[in-house]
Amino acid sequence: MSTKLLCCLIVSHLLISVANEDVDIAKLFIQENIVPELIRYPPAKLLKVVYPKGEVTPGSYWWSNETSEAPSVHWDAEPNTHYCLYMASVNRYDPDTLLYPYTKHPVTVPEPPTNTGEMWVVTNIPGNDLAKGNTIVWYLIPGPPLGENAKERIVFLLYKQPTSNITVKEVEWKEAGYNVPDLDNLTRFEDEYNLGKPLFGNFFYI
Repeated sequence: MSTKLLCCLIVSHLLISVANEDVDIAKLFIQENIVPELIRYPPAKLLKVVYPKGEVTPGSYWWSNETSEAPSVHWDAEPNTHYCLYMASVNRYDPDTLLYPYTKHPVTVPEPPTNTGEMWVVTNIPGNDLAKGNTIVWYLIPGPPLGENAKERIVFLLYKQPTSNITVKEVEWKEAGYNVPDLDNLTRFEDEYNLGKPLFGNFFYI
């Protein structure tokens, strides 16, 4: 690697780090409608999310193949505290170009519908040691949104747990014939396990 290229990479990394330090993540969550489409309250601090390509800057755009591996996630943990990591997708469809599966024609709706879904959930994380947490949903690779002008936000949230151990209830998935974690509604999940407001957060577009 040439000295010039190495210098450019170092400068680029420093610029991203400086830019992230200046980010008002709560304001961005409201501005990009993650609040209230996914959660009720924005996080106060930026969650550091790093893929092999580099660190996620809030609101940046990524290709699906750049996010094929689970990222490393970093935060300042309090002593003797356990955390819950929740990654979700938030799709905002454009009614003018909305295409449902197996349909070739746009569907007109009065308001752009929103669809959310969990993509990675880890509970009972001691401190900031993510590897020692209890994985409820294994990391799912973000895919492109449905519809030509659809907007999909991939959101990372970190909660402080009230106790060192929470056990996520399961519900029956009749179509598949087995039980799955009850994670259908994030705000209900927050209330069920007394997680309160997310402490840290980040997001990108896919």
